[in-house]
Amino acid sequence: MIVFDTISLTWSTGSTINAPSPRLSYTATLLSNGIIVFIGGIETNDVDINQLALYDTKVNKWSLMTARGVTLENRNSHSAVLTPDERIIIFGGL
Repeated sequence: MIVFDTISLTWSTGSTINAPSPRLSYTATLLSNGIIVFIGGIETNDVDINQLALYDTKVNKWSLMTARGVTLENRNSHSAVLTPDERIIIFGGL
């Protein structure tokens, strides 16, 4: 995790404790509470779409969460948007 401070114009590194493995073709969605939700993507294989990596920008801390509900196929190269009522809508991908 690399962090760019837009006020001081400086780079720093974020926490690596509990950080997920590097991946590509994922989505990252910033919630209003400062948490970034990372969904899907590819590490060595597809990442389980139900295993969400959460990064709290306020306290520089990672956590993991398991989504519930309908069974979904893993997905990468998709897009995501945050709705005004804090839902994340996923579209497209492989």
